[in-house]
Amino acid sequence: MVYYRTAESGYAEIHAATRTVTSLSAFIALLHDTAHIPEWMDSVREVTVLAEPGQRSDLVHTLFRAPWPVSDRDMVTLSRYWQPTPCSLVLEISDRHQDLPEQKGHVRMFDVHTRWSLESLEDGITKIDYTAYANPSGNLPHWLANRATLQTTFRTLLALREELSSGRYRAQRVEGISPCPATSSPP
Repeated sequence: MVYYRTAESGYAEIHAATRTVTSLSAFIALLHDTAHIPEWMDSVREVTVLAEPGQRSDLVHTLFRAPWPVSDRDMVTLSRYWQPTPCSLVLEISDRHQDLPEQKGHVRMFDVHTRWSLESLEDGITKIDYTAYANPSGNLPHWLANRATLQTTFRTLLALREELSSGRYRAQRVEGISPCPATSSPP
């Protein structure tokens, strides 16, 4: 499910939810595999980790493809995650556009705020909630930006579920992410 509301800026603020067979550790392992992100995250061309300011945080530069005649976009964000409980995980992504000079051929997005909340349920199922907002910058009509945001979010969530359900990351363990003791292992 993907929902949105219009923020004061006129751009969409997204809320999406899904459930899939995965673990909290597998989710983080998937995101750490930056070379593979363009294969499942819609419109992403490249993801580069610029710095690792902490054990559970990364400064990230993301390049996005945009359809003609819209200019390609990029963003610089700080990602940090933690486990409020052994059966939950939160990943927050915040704007750090000032940490990297603007790139030629890309319009820098700013005011980026994203939150992933995961909760392990029974039988290896994980509930994933996603909220996001970003100002796409440039001379982009709100209706066009909002339509693209909704389509991109929907396609990304479908591909995310497929990636996590495939088992590619199932056996991977991320240091510092404890397994949920109340759930059984995914099949």
